[in-house]
Amino acid sequence: MRRLPCRRIAALIAIMAALSCYGCGSKQAQHYMLSPTPGLSPVSTDGRSITVGVGRVVLPDYLMRPEIVTRTSASEVRLAEFNRWAEPLDETMVRVLAENLSDLLPEARVIGYPWSVATPFDYRITVNVKSFEQRPDGKVNLAAVWRILDGDGKVLDTGKADLTSEVEGKGYEAIVYAMNTALTRLSEELASALSGSLPRP
Repeated sequence: MRRLPCRRIAALIAIMAALSCYGCGSKQAQHYMLSPTPGLSPVSTDGRSITVGVGRVVLPDYLMRPEIVTRTSASEVRLAEFNRWAEPLDETMVRVLAENLSDLLPEARVIGYPWSVATPFDYRITVNVKSFEQRPDGKVNLAAVWRILDGDGKVLDTGKADLTSEVEGKGYEAIVYAMNTALTRLSEELASALSGSLPRP
């Protein structure tokens, strides 16, 4: 049997690889964002005009990626190659928390991280996220530790949020909607805690 030259073999391999990947790039990634929730019920600050800073949200490394993460078991997660965040998740969470808190605390000036070092705050909020994804049971879980500090950095209150949200529907749009619901509930928890931390007249 006549052997093909090495160059022809290499060319054939390249053609076969190209044919096998034909259409690989045709599938377009879908991009999603969390968003503020309109119509939230305000929380009283007793008429005080205060400035509140929402600090950088700390996420575990496995969530610091563009792909949306879902958990398939206690020890395994799935990365959605074609379902991604439109902006970094930690930045999205800061923005949405700040906007939700602006509605929940209408008498307050709420500023999200990053901010100028010269900005004076009456209160600051920090959030350290432990998990924020769809669980194997199909529900979304947001677990986080939060703190409220005064302008001098003294801790006034701290809490652990463990929020579960039902995923109503199929697909990643439904998952993101449930994540948004959980983040709204965290916003309400923070607003209530901040109101309770204010000194009473």
